[in-house]
Amino acid sequence: MLQNTIDLIVPDGVLVDRFQLRSAGLSPTQIDYCVRKGKIQSVASGVYRRPGLSLKWPCMVYSLIRMGVPCHVASVSALQHHGIVNQKITSLSEIVLARLVPFPKWLKRLDARFRSWRGRLVEGLPESAITSFPFGTWDWPIPVSTPELALLEFLVEIHSESEFYIADQVFGLIDIKRLNALLPVFPHFKARRLCFWFAKRHGFDLPPLDLGRGKIAIVKNGVFDKAFSITVPRME
Repeated sequence: MLQNTIDLIVPDGVLVDRFQLRSAGLSPTQIDYCVRKGKIQSVASGVYRRPGLSLKWPCMVYSLIRMGVPCHVASVSALQHHGIVNQKITSLSEIVLARLVPFPKWLKRLDARFRSWRGRLVEGLPESAITSFPFGTWDWPIPVSTPELALLEFLVEIHSESEFYIADQVFGLIDIKRLNALLPVFPHFKARRLCFWFAKRHGFDLPPLDLGRGKIAIVKNGVFDKAFSITVPRME
């Protein structure tokens, strides 16, 4: 009976916390017993897994969602997943996640590559703005931004000339109609202004939109664009 419960609540390659085990009916004594007998392993304070498969970062994302921490792969990590940026996501030096609530402390201890997207997670986005890719034995869905949302998330974080060239490359590959649908519900003025700047550069027309007020210095030693009140690199 106890093993059946463990098999059900702790799938291979997935992390669970003590609250999930207690909610499944396991007492503190039973949890400690399972750890002593090697049925589950403690990987951090109050976090457990079944022995066996190595922990992959998508498993950690899926585990976070099961623990009630909504998140999705975002920004440059999502662009890399979609193959729009050259570096493959499996070799990422960091994994960017957008989330609604703070991440538990154990996440960075288990995989130092994780970091939070620097913007404010947008609520009320259309469901089509986030897709998923299957991972693991049971094809668990790992949420990931579409290329258009990922570009907007990336533009929030952009601050260097090299990142401008990445964004310039991406802008020529995305679906402009999908980007237009996201812009009115994406409240970050920096990203909006940059979208209009790149659209002008690529010869695209975007519908009028509130771009906020004031100047935004995005890069140092750049040129000031009066139309959008942003400082950008000197690009050919």
